[in-house]
Amino acid sequence: MEIFSFAILLLCSTHLTHASNKLSSGESLYSNQSLVSENGKFEFGFSNFDSSVDTNYYIAIWLVHENLNRRIVWVGNREKPVNISQPCALSLSHYGNLLLTQSQKLIWSSNLRGTQQVSRVLVLLDTGNLVLLDHMNSNNVTWQSFDHPTDTWLPGAWLGSSSMNGNTTNFSLTSWKDINDPSSGNYILERGPLLGKWDFILTQVENKTRYPITLPSRLPIVNYDIGLITINTTEIPPFSLKLSTDGVITIWEGDVEFYSNPCGFGSCGPFGICVSANLRYFWSCVCPSGFEPKSSEDFAVQNFGAGCERNYPWDCTANSSTDSNKYTFHLLNNLTSWPYNKQYVGSQSKRECEIACLINCSCTAYASDDIYCYHWYEELSGLIIREDQSPGESIYIRLLTSDSTIKWTDYKHIMLIIGGVFFFVLMLLLFLRIFRGKLLCVPTLKIDDYVSVYTYAQMKSATKNFSTKLGEGGFGSVFMGQSSDFTEIAVKKLKIVDQEKKQFRTEVQTLGIIQHTNLVRLLGFCTEGSKRLLVYEYMPKGSLNSHLFKESSNSLCWKDRYKIAIGTARGLAYLHEQCRDCIIHCDIKPENVLLDENFSAKIADFGMAKLLGRDFSRALTTIRGTIGYLAPEWFSGVAITKKADVYSFGLMLFEIISGKRNKSKFNNRRYPYFPLYATMKMNEGEVLCLLDRKLCGNANIVELIRACKVAGWCIQDSEACRPSMGKVVLMLQGVIDVGIPPVPHSLLNLVDAEEY
Repeated sequence: MEIFSFAILLLCSTHLTHASNKLSSGESLYSNQSLVSENGKFEFGFSNFDSSVDTNYYIAIWLVHENLNRRIVWVGNREKPVNISQPCALSLSHYGNLLLTQSQKLIWSSNLRGTQQVSRVLVLLDTGNLVLLDHMNSNNVTWQSFDHPTDTWLPGAWLGSSSMNGNTTNFSLTSWKDINDPSSGNYILERGPLLGKWDFILTQVENKTRYPITLPSRLPIVNYDIGLITINTTEIPPFSLKLSTDGVITIWEGDVEFYSNPCGFGSCGPFGICVSANLRYFWSCVCPSGFEPKSSEDFAVQNFGAGCERNYPWDCTANSSTDSNKYTFHLLNNLTSWPYNKQYVGSQSKRECEIACLINCSCTAYASDDIYCYHWYEELSGLIIREDQSPGESIYIRLLTSDSTIKWTDYKHIMLIIGGVFFFVLMLLLFLRIFRGKLLCVPTLKIDDYVSVYTYAQMKSATKNFSTKLGEGGFGSVFMGQSSDFTEIAVKKLKIVDQEKKQFRTEVQTLGIIQHTNLVRLLGFCTEGSKRLLVYEYMPKGSLNSHLFKESSNSLCWKDRYKIAIGTARGLAYLHEQCRDCIIHCDIKPENVLLDENFSAKIADFGMAKLLGRDFSRALTTIRGTIGYLAPEWFSGVAITKKADVYSFGLMLFEIISGKRNKSKFNNRRYPYFPLYATMKMNEGEVLCLLDRKLCGNANIVELIRACKVAGWCIQDSEACRPSMGKVVLMLQGVIDVGIPPVPHSLLNLVDAEEY
């Protein structure tokens, strides 16, 4: 008999093993060793950031908040990793230099000059500063990591310019190249020229664009020295600032993020528009009319840095620029502010401002209120639209007119040349269109709306009278359809009772406003009479369960399984942490994870979701979802939070690993429930026995161990012990180390009940 009686019996506890915080002259630090600050909050050692290249390691300092959280704050050899498969060590030489060597080859050093032996000691301070001190005089600092910042600003560290002995040194932050590569990236944050405490300049290295930035005054910045500023070290909890790979600045108060403004720093690239309903929690990038993404592949994975480009050749010549019939201006409304680098032209009327821009081939856009005239040249950066804020600024972007395309007279000329053949084909197409009825047209993404409303007749035509059923669930049936451009779609026909109507409205509200590569996109809906239908993008590979639990040798390989796990985690992290309102899915299971043609995961069926305001940490609701994936709090009557989705994800992750349903009969008399068996085996140091036998042992053992540990932490009884989905993503990617999870007491109760 399956037992799903859960109780939260014991909060998890963490134990941090304290190591020495010092390294003396002649000593070495190896890849399996580390230094830990006396307060236990910082650790220094070797770390890997890319699970796909698990031999590349860096010497780094990380901030340890909890048992599961590691946040990198400094990297030494950021441009040149060491290969951990070969002998490597960090040594403090007798000449007082810090040396990172591999097979006796120098990889990185503190670059101190000296020919005489000196006695020094390397110390990791409680501030996170790694310092070299004279052994006889601890006040004499000869080298420190604070002098060589990477992408993180810690309390006590400094930014700005310092002049000493006629030499000027600039201290700034440089982003990582990408999430797995700490080498110098595309953004630099430095103190602004006005020398205000909160005034900064963000430079985009690739196009040399400089963005003025004012950070919130809540960040406790104080003067450190002439030209230098620092974050106050007396604040509890401490503040810190991180510059991410896409130029987004995040400020932390302890381990809580209190500031992030991704739209403010040109994160959508040249000509990209950052559309937001809340600049901190929900934003996306789109291209204005007449433009398209420079890289559709990057846009699909939420990497918008390359921006947009015109979808036609830009003819900028002396003759073409004065042709008023060739160009027009597209009005862009409701901007939070004007784009960067505007040029004041003078006091002119709107028409005069437009003409002045028209005759200058380099003029990209203009703005005018009939008094002042501003022009923009070359690329536009910093376009931001707030949908919850109006009115805003307006600009006019220069485009080719529709007159540059073929006119109706041109069509008549072509028809005369082609004659009867063209006329026959046209009539045939018209006949077929009338015969088929009005077809469903899937619209492109617009700035002012995200989904379109369709008639029931269009739905019926697109699905050929609902003839091909893809599946059926408690909320209705899903049918295959086809749009007018022959794109395959999925139409969900909902049953109409009170609960389903509420579910329909929830899906429209949640899916309609968000775009993410790991979420099934809602294209439109129908609310004609009593009928309720949803139109989704079609997923050709079906649902995860159809591949995971079938008894055949042609099962999902480990690489695809791990990719699906990370993709699902990313989708949930987006729903929980990046949307305007935290969205709890409430029904995470393999049936609701769909796969595209590349076996990339997309989360479907938000019918169980309940919107949570950011001002509320919990929401009382009724028990919903599939029993075999529900967290203990569903049965205890307490409020449900996003950690319920984490629990469900952990159970599903065990199924991805084993290829079996957790609730199916498990061939082990002592541990009849697979998650219990898995957590017990992890604590015994055995994981290969957990792998799906259909894979015949073909799996990345590092990823397998990591996935088992993550699943174990996700199914802890206490919500406080479960990681957030954002942390789950980092753990699966290998950015955060994962410890052995304790066996949940609710699972141990299953054993006691069986034995009793």
